[in-house]
Amino acid sequence: MEALLPMTVRFSNPIQCGGSWSFVRYHGFFTKNHNRWPIPPLSERPYDVTFIGKLEYEAKTAVSGVTAHRMAAVKALSAFRDKSGHQYKVYVPQGERLEYHDYIGLLKQSKIVISPWGWGEWSHKDFEILMSGCVVVKPRVDIFKLHPPIFEHNVTAISVKEDLSDLEEAIMPFLTDMPRAQAMATRQQGVFRKYAKPEVMAADWDELLLRRMTQAFSKKPAEEWQPHAQLEEVAAVAFQEEEEQRLQDVDRQREEDREQEEEEEDEREERAGKPEEGKEGAKQEQAEEQEGQRQQAEAGDEQEEQEEQAAAAKKVKKEEQGKGKDTATERR
Repeated sequence: MEALLPMTVRFSNPIQCGGSWSFVRYHGFFTKNHNRWPIPPLSERPYDVTFIGKLEYEAKTAVSGVTAHRMAAVKALSAFRDKSGHQYKVYVPQGERLEYHDYIGLLKQSKIVISPWGWGEWSHKDFEILMSGCVVVKPRVDIFKLHPPIFEHNVTAISVKEDLSDLEEAIMPFLTDMPRAQAMATRQQGVFRKYAKPEVMAADWDELLLRRMTQAFSKKPAEEWQPHAQLEEVAAVAFQEEEEQRLQDVDRQREEDREQEEEEEDEREERAGKPEEGKEGAKQEQAEEQEGQRQQAEAGDEQEEQEEQAAAAKKVKKEEQGKGKDTATERR
């Protein structure tokens, strides 16, 4: 079964493609601006499996089946929670309504998020989960060929049955292998960024229309759908780019941490050296003060000696003058 996902470009081009002004908040995801749109690694997130969503729809269950489908998701997730005990942290909705920023915040605290069907098989929630860096769980991804090819079973999403009765079997390989889960999350982000460009999505739709028209005019039976031959290649390239960026970010963070540690070490050494410097300074000041006192004492002694010498010289001169007068008197 082939399906079109026109909402793919609404998040990256909200104004031109009929989106909401609120979609501008996702700009950091498409520009890889981690300050504006941080995406924590899965290993740092507290919730292992999460389902957030409306449980009861206004339409009768017999007509829509949406309520029954979503309650089946709650039942499957609750059974997994009860079976795993405290080994895995699971968030199961109780019908509460979250504010949007709380909803996004909870997504960014979750590793794997279930996105059941709503009024249709695909919704904005799928992309919100993807952009929050989670692994997406969707019912029957394996039977759909999507345009653009955003979700593919075990490549960029986890596929489960309509009643999610195989939920545990589907998610355990990823819960027990977090690098594999992180690789899928990173890969699906790269694929989404690629096809969120209108010109890239248009090329994918051109291929679909050309193939369908060729089949119609040639009156050949429709070929059985095969997964996109290039999807795995595109996903691999996107994953490699994301992984290289992640490694660069890790290296940059390590370098910043190292520089910060060196600065802190220098500060500690400087603080540790200040008391010694203070002691040396005090000793030097004391020595200088003692030297000044000694010099003052020497200067005082020298001045006193000079005064004594001057007094002695004056006395000698006076005595000589007295002798001169006596000699002159005798001559007369």
